Amino acid sequence: MSWNAPESDGGTEITGYHVERCLGQSSRWIRITKDPVPERTFAVKELIEDNVYEFRVYAVNKVGDGPVGPSSEPVTAKDPWGTSTEPVHCVLIIFIFLLRVFLVNYFVNGGVNNS
Repeated sequence: MSWNAPESDGGTEITGYHVERCLGQSSRWIRITKDPVPERTFAVKELIEDNVYEFRVYAVNKVGDGPVGPSSEPVTAKDPWGTSTEPVHCVLIIFIFLLRVFLVNYFVNGGVNNS
């Protein structure tokens, strides 16, 4: 996720940002950054697939925490690699079939013929 810097730094340079998340329609916000992140991007991890989340960010400087920014639009956590295993199963079935054909031919024909 990424965000824009706040319009004002309160007169002191911003040293980082904290990110919070909220599950579904809950009003309970949980900070997901242990330490302030110096960039305006953050890779959110450890989400549960198909759950709906909202996120918000607040800036930090040497004076303390700034006001919390607006919450994001709700987003649904999805597996970036997909969940379908059908192509893998098809490849495995084809491989087993070809291996079986090879082994049957090998033993029926008495091994590899090098002539």
